[in-house]
Amino acid sequence: MKVTPDDYGRRCQFDHFCKLVLYHEAVDYFRERKRQRGWETSFETLPLSELDTLCTIDQYPSDSFIFPAYGCELQISDGLVATAFASLPQPGTKHLDTALCPGTDGRRDRRGGGNVPQRRPAAQD
Repeated sequence: MKVTPDDYGRRCQFDHFCKLVLYHEAVDYFRERKRQRGWETSFETLPLSELDTLCTIDQYPSDSFIFPAYGCELQISDGLVATAFASLPQPGTKHLDTALCPGTDGRRDRRGGGNVPQRRPAAQD
């Protein structure tokens, strides 16, 4: 195979053209990355208040205990609190009313439906 000088020159020109195109693609890539870095923020530099807004917590129904009380279903995720609620008397009893609202005697307020605070006698001298 005989190589002519004209063919060698064309191959060198094509090689130079390919290298030049790849060089400019690399320059464009690095310029674009520099522009993007101006908009990006590292997680390490974020304050904790902003970092907490980015956090998500998965909650599944199997992670909580359900207790019916006064026609509502309470979902409790803490095992100790769930044990405490399980040991409470059933709804509708006087003991449950005083356990949930210790400042009341289980009586209801006529005006707003809230519990009436229990009055204590004055201290005796």
